[in-house]
Amino acid sequence: MTWDEGDQTADIVEATQCGVLERCKQLVEAGYNVNKRDAENLTLLHWASLNNRKEIVNYYISQNAVVDAVGGVVSSTPLHWAIKQGLLQMVVLLMKHGADPQIRDGEGYSGIHLAAQYGHTSIIAYLVAKGVPPDAPDKNKMTALMWAVGLVDGVDPCRLLLSCGASPSIQDKLYGNTAIHWAIIAGNKTAIHLMINYNPNMDIPNYQGVTPFAQLVLERPKWLNHKVFGRLVDKYVPKKDRGYVGRIKDSKRIRKYSMVGLPFTVLLLLGCLFNADSTYLVKSILLGVIALFVHLIAKYLFDDNAINIVPISSYLSTKAWIYIVMIVVVSPAFGMLPTSAFLLLSLLLLYSFWKCWKSDPGIVESTTESKYKSIVRLAETTGLDLDKFCTTCLLQRPIRSKHCSVCNRCIARFDHHCPFVGNCIGSKNHHYFLYFLFSLSGMCVLYFYACISYWKEACSLPDKTSEAIIAAVRCNGFVSLTAGSAIIPSIWVGGLAVSQLYQVICMSMTTNERINQGRYLHFIDSNRRYGTSPFARGFVRNCIDFFQLRCCGLVRPEVVDWTTFYELEEKESLLLETV
Repeated sequence: MTWDEGDQTADIVEATQCGVLERCKQLVEAGYNVNKRDAENLTLLHWASLNNRKEIVNYYISQNAVVDAVGGVVSSTPLHWAIKQGLLQMVVLLMKHGADPQIRDGEGYSGIHLAAQYGHTSIIAYLVAKGVPPDAPDKNKMTALMWAVGLVDGVDPCRLLLSCGASPSIQDKLYGNTAIHWAIIAGNKTAIHLMINYNPNMDIPNYQGVTPFAQLVLERPKWLNHKVFGRLVDKYVPKKDRGYVGRIKDSKRIRKYSMVGLPFTVLLLLGCLFNADSTYLVKSILLGVIALFVHLIAKYLFDDNAINIVPISSYLSTKAWIYIVMIVVVSPAFGMLPTSAFLLLSLLLLYSFWKCWKSDPGIVESTTESKYKSIVRLAETTGLDLDKFCTTCLLQRPIRSKHCSVCNRCIARFDHHCPFVGNCIGSKNHHYFLYFLFSLSGMCVLYFYACISYWKEACSLPDKTSEAIIAAVRCNGFVSLTAGSAIIPSIWVGGLAVSQLYQVICMSMTTNERINQGRYLHFIDSNRRYGTSPFARGFVRNCIDFFQLRCCGLVRPEVVDWTTFYELEEKESLLLETV
């Protein structure tokens, strides 16, 4: 509806809907009662809230408008209308004036149920932070989580409610369904996957006697993917019901040791195969047997944890064999001085690997009380922007941070999650990661050079290159295998090291920022060329700041607490130490 400023005949409802405050004031001052109902049994505050007219809402409330007036076909309050429309700022305004979010409308829904039904995650967060219980029931004892998993395709409302403590095991009154039942009815496998992490009771029968366990594990609907099904079996099928093979397959200890030990065992088998004095046909058959062995182990014993364990176990097993072969076989031909250099470089490698693996990468943490206060503060000031708010951690994400789906936590100045160190790379361990890359690539190259020295001394190598390679492989299978596992990774590790160094020193960017810079406002600025970083301070200063170089006090790096750095304008106040 539009408003003609010359029209002085329009009624107050039209003026309210169009946001013409002066006309509203004119009619109220002429004697119009702000609590008068129209033909639809609605007050002016209903219309102002529906159309997001904040100034008019403030004016009507100053004229004694009833904030929680109930009206309309479903007996809703102005707050109900604002929630349905997803008007967070209007919700904040009405609640500041005393609107009660726990009043139920004529259909039995309070504010949190309506927000869940319409998928308004920011409003759910604000209501919970203001004290609304996340498991508050509607008239049929349906919770917000039930509505979210049953009606909303997006994952944010469900994830936020679970993070706020909503239970997936509560039953409704009409059907006896839990949130898991409702997710199954909706075919919402993402919500089911999320709720499994919160250990719901899968044996609760609804009024038809059907449990979530029976619906998912026994019936196994077609839309349920293998990954979710495997987790359900692992969590909820008793070991005694899995049979002897099933108990072995599903043993967490056996699976863990299989994932840890498989790379080490495979390298041992390959080394023995290379060393075996057999025909190529026999070796080919044995190689196929090894491949089949790996396939069966991976198929029946690996699970989701393999994503996190196998890469790091592969790295550790490769390095273990390199050290074994280096000490036992290669070092006598390499000489004392080069071997000492190899060992010193290995010490740097082990130290940097340990720091990358076990140190805090920059986890953004807060107490529950602080999280709720932050939600209220954001909602009542700048707004609860979900691009800057983590619905899992219930945190305002600091600038340059990101939520890691593998670690399930927000990491300050996030670079990437590295499976080979089993940890995120962030503000507190990024420099150790560069030490790790350079020491690893240097150690691999040095070891390959040691293998060349061994081949020259212990093997009779022909002059022709191709023949020399074949002779080297035949000479000692373990040396050849470990040499290959050293020189091939050194190529991409060295490339990654140079790329990382270029990013942090020349571009002052993380890997995440370089890939997604078009999504971050701090990289999109009319006064800045696209692709440059607002954090750059020049090549030398970038190097000093990143590696925290002090040079015996000659320079002082800029130290910033990236876990509390939210806006570029805040940088000066968040410097812990500067030049």
